[in-house]
Formats: sequence, C-alpha cells, structure tokens
Amino acid sequence: MHRKSRTRSHNRTWSKAFSLENFRATVLMMYNDRDSWIFFCRKTLCSLSKKVLKSISLVLEEKFWADPDESFPQLVFEVIQDIIKDRLQRFNLEKKADRQNSNRKVFAKIYFHNRHRIGSGCSCVA
Repeated sequence: MHRKSRTRSHNRTWSKAFSLENFRATVLMMYNDRDSWIFFCRKTLCSLSKKVLKSISLVLEEKFWADPDESFPQLVFEVIQDIIKDRLQRFNLEKKADRQNSNRKVFAKIYFHNRHRIGSGCSCVA
C-alpha cells in the first residue's frame, strides 16, 4: 500500500455524514419500541469527532430549552447530554495528561543507599 493512500480520516468522514435529525428520529423510534436505544446512542456518539460533539451539544441545548418538544422525552435528552459531556471530558483529560508528562523535567536526581545496618558497630546516635 502506498504511503499517500493511508489516512486517518475515518472519524472525520463518519462525522461529516452524521445527521442530527436522522439520529434523533432513530433514537425516538427505538425508545418508543423499547429497543436498546442507550447502546445505539453510545455507539453513535462515541464515533464522532470532538468538533461535531460540541456542535451537537449546543444544538440540543438550544432546541430543548427554546422549544421543549413533548415527543422527545427528557430522559432521552439527558442520556444523550451525559454521553456527550463524558466524551468531551475524556478528550480534555487525555490532553491534560499528555501535557503534564511532556512538561515535567527532572529537577534533582536523588540516590538512596542502605549502608548502615543496626548493630553493625555504627557510631550513630540513637
């Protein structure tokens, strides 16, 4: 395989093809049928990019608070918001962990040794 044909754009292509209205309709249908809608939400939302997750979060909050829709249950809204917030928090934690390890420098090397033994004739004051 040539080097130029390998890309890491899998997440971006999935995120570009994502439609919030289709996702919302599918989740609502699965919720009404009592199907595994939480698993579907988690699987779909965890495959999206950080940029798309942020925009979805803002759009959902605007839609829900501006015009609370009776057909879209609050439980579904809260689950989607929790999944998005958890995913965005993981992005931030991973970034902070990388930043902390890269900036850390060795200030002073300390060597420990165990030369003095009790009862070996050491002139240490007890």
